[in-house]
Amino acid sequence: MTGEVTTSYATPINAWIYYISVSPDGKQVVMSFSPPPGEEPAIVQALNIMPLDGSGPPALLFMPRSREDQYLQAEWSPDGKYIYYAHVDYRFPEDPHRRYPLFNIFRMAYPLSGGGQEENVAEAAYWPRLSPDSARLVYISVDPFSITHQLTIADPDGGNAQEVVISGSYVPDIKDAPIFSPDGQSILFSGAVPVQTRQPSWFERFVGIRIARANGGVPSDWWSVPVGGGEITRLTHLQSSGLYASVSPDNRYIASYSAGGIFVMKPDGSELTLLVPNLDAFTGTVSWIP
Repeated sequence: MTGEVTTSYATPINAWIYYISVSPDGKQVVMSFSPPPGEEPAIVQALNIMPLDGSGPPALLFMPRSREDQYLQAEWSPDGKYIYYAHVDYRFPEDPHRRYPLFNIFRMAYPLSGGGQEENVAEAAYWPRLSPDSARLVYISVDPFSITHQLTIADPDGGNAQEVVISGSYVPDIKDAPIFSPDGQSILFSGAVPVQTRQPSWFERFVGIRIARANGGVPSDWWSVPVGGGEITRLTHLQSSGLYASVSPDNRYIASYSAGGIFVMKPDGSELTLLVPNLDAFTGTVSWIP
């Protein structure tokens, strides 16, 4: 309503927050956090928990198995019982034919008990998100050799995984950041779009400027497909990169982060409204506070 921006937590110099997610009760955030180099020699990137109001600093959720283990894309299940996250060790497995890091999805019961126990949910996969009733899981499967992106739905524990087959006159090769629609009947995902010569992005049009394109993030838009697969629908014409979405508590709106800014829209892509411009092309996430 006011557009006021407040800071909940400022990292130490040279620390980095890659990804945050607000807990269903609105009291905490889980984040992918990299401490300042040299401060924690055994940690490059780990998961941390912090009070939403910033009244306490980030606290380590669990110790990484090794310095090379990195954790990202942490998401609470809507029922608050689990934290899902992606894991990667860029050294493993060593294979000259592998073109992409091997990501795996895990989950851990929360609150932690007995030191916490990881459950392997999916291999060669990332971007885990749960349906509103916590009954289904959606994620992106990635072949580390061909870099083929596949939209996948499974049970919350990873069982009964199946591809969401997409059809249409144009199907994006690169798919990222899937999320269930508020009614749980569709999946929204970020998909690469064909770049038109000299076609300004939504942000460029909004502020009335034209800039030369340079190499960088892949221009993408929000797309929708039924959970059972089928024809896809293009919801936006942003041509931005780093898209990530979050559904409002009343299910009426979707907030979306992009390299060009933060905006809100209706689930069908209509009534798109820019809230925070000029993010200097940094990637990030956005979460509604219940």
